[in-house]
Amino acid sequence: MELQVNPQTKRFWYPTNDGWRPMYGHEITVGGYKFSVCAIKTGELISEVTTGMRVKLLADNPIVQVMGEDKEGMISYYEFFVVPFLKSLVESNLEAFNQAITDGQKRIKALGIGDMPPIEDYDDRFMTEPVSEIKH
Repeated sequence: MELQVNPQTKRFWYPTNDGWRPMYGHEITVGGYKFSVCAIKTGELISEVTTGMRVKLLADNPIVQVMGEDKEGMISYYEFFVVPFLKSLVESNLEAFNQAITDGQKRIKALGIGDMPPIEDYDDRFMTEPVSEIKH
């Protein structure tokens, strides 16, 4: 089973009653499934990519605060803690998980918000590169 955290930041889309809301984070592949992990005020939101279906909200904790000081640390956090959780979720409840995705697609159709915009790479270099000390 393929397990991968993509270090490229991406713009994902989360369904709301008012339309699709952009969320920024990383893609995690577990077998044939793709998930997004996006930082929000209260923690890390894990969603299934094709529907935006919420899988879990991981509350902020001291480990996230220490490992999340930089991008590489956050990727390591995902590899050590999030990937095993998602692998277990997919392996233990495959049929139920597939049904939840199908139900999520039906709920999105019922919302009438249209198709999800495309997921795109997001340039996060302005957040990760050192700041120039030259004054303009």
